[in-house]
Amino acid sequence: MKICLSILTAFVTLTAVAGGLLLAMDPAGDGLHLTTSMLHNTPFKSYLIPGILLLVLVGGVNGLVLFKQLTHSEDSYSWTMAGALVLLGWTIIQMQILDGSSWLQMLFLFVGLFMILLNWQLKGKWVL
Repeated sequence: MKICLSILTAFVTLTAVAGGLLLAMDPAGDGLHLTTSMLHNTPFKSYLIPGILLLVLVGGVNGLVLFKQLTHSEDSYSWTMAGALVLLGWTIIQMQILDGSSWLQMLFLFVGLFMILLNWQLKGKWVL
């Protein structure tokens, strides 16, 4: 189960870093087939700041989580919970402020929730 949790964390890290870099390098969103009209309900005029936030918040935190997991750090469970909550928060906020939702958002909601459940299982603390 630890391997599965590390794989999920690596997946979140890699996709957040890649997505954040792509958005920051192409703030118009053309390369990802996005339009800036999707941002009309947000405080952003381009994808630059969201890309940087995705890279730093989701990618950075989960990158640190992955490091903690792979080095068997004593506080890896706490960091894993933080990484999953950052992912869930990012995804929920994104779904609220952007028009509509996509299958990718549903995937990352599932991944974040599964990370929490695996983390609780490994730590030995079930909520139910």
